[in-house]
Amino acid sequence: MDTVHKALTLLDGAREEMGIGFFGGEALLVPDRLREAAEYAKACGAARQVPVRFSLTTNGTCLDDTMARYLDAERFSLIVSLDGPRHLHDDARPFADGSGSFDAVTRALERIAAYPALARRTTLRATYDGREPAVAERVDFLNGVADAFGFRNVSVEPVFLAEGCATGGAPVRFTPELEKDYLAAARWCRDRLLAGRPARFHHIMARAGRLYRRDAAPSECGAGCGYLCVVPDGTIMACHREGCPVGHVDTSIDETQRACWTDNRYTARHACGSCPWRNACGGGCRVNSLAVHGNVRTPTADGCRLTQLCLRAAAWLLSELPATVRERTFARRDA
Repeated sequence: MDTVHKALTLLDGAREEMGIGFFGGEALLVPDRLREAAEYAKACGAARQVPVRFSLTTNGTCLDDTMARYLDAERFSLIVSLDGPRHLHDDARPFADGSGSFDAVTRALERIAAYPALARRTTLRATYDGREPAVAERVDFLNGVADAFGFRNVSVEPVFLAEGCATGGAPVRFTPELEKDYLAAARWCRDRLLAGRPARFHHIMARAGRLYRRDAAPSECGAGCGYLCVVPDGTIMACHREGCPVGHVDTSIDETQRACWTDNRYTARHACGSCPWRNACGGGCRVNSLAVHGNVRTPTADGCRLTQLCLRAAAWLLSELPATVRERTFARRDA
């Protein structure tokens, strides 16, 4: 817990809200430490008169009734890993004895659904590698689960667009088959929206909303700036994808190490300035760039092609929807 306490000192300058995320490994393997860390963070927030919000990314296999009740009471937001139908999920996420984890995750989802407010704060996320992307199949299945349990959102995304894959699976590559799969997912979104049903697929729907509202996106994310990750040995990372150290909790942030992360706009990325999608893309993932090219400035070819594919699919989706459906689905709701 000493690392947790030191990590929270990084938020000393927070003036509006502190967002604390628990990410794995699997945080629910040590539930008592999770609770202790959350209580300490709440105390820090109270002392600074700053609200604290919590999120948890979990595979669900350790989530029991007691933990579900706690997460609901503390207003956690959840991301639960469910990689699709049984055959896809169990292939990607077996237990150590080789048996599949699909049934264990399903039981966890049932426990979450017992708390409707928690369910509304829950996102289902499937990740795929290059072996069997099955994007449209995963989107359809996870939406069926979300429909049944009242979950908020669905994300289906590549596990890692780099030369190697940390999970040992095949690296994701842009292929004609992958393109067809994403376009099939876009057609699925169209059909759901025309039927008056929610189409939960973050990679296309979020970009469609961005295009519809003409929201400029000068950055992909806040890695190294508004977002930092602390790993168990105390190393501070620019992103939860490790390999990007920017300091240590014993010595605080090293501004020399962090310097390449502080400007996260696409204008700092090589070749992004001439890309016609630049204002809608944000420049792509810099950790992917670091893994493939050894620097955070050079976009990865497959990453660019996949992002452009999602944007094209989003633009096609908008072209297929009546104006009333576009407005109802994608207009900004500030009031």
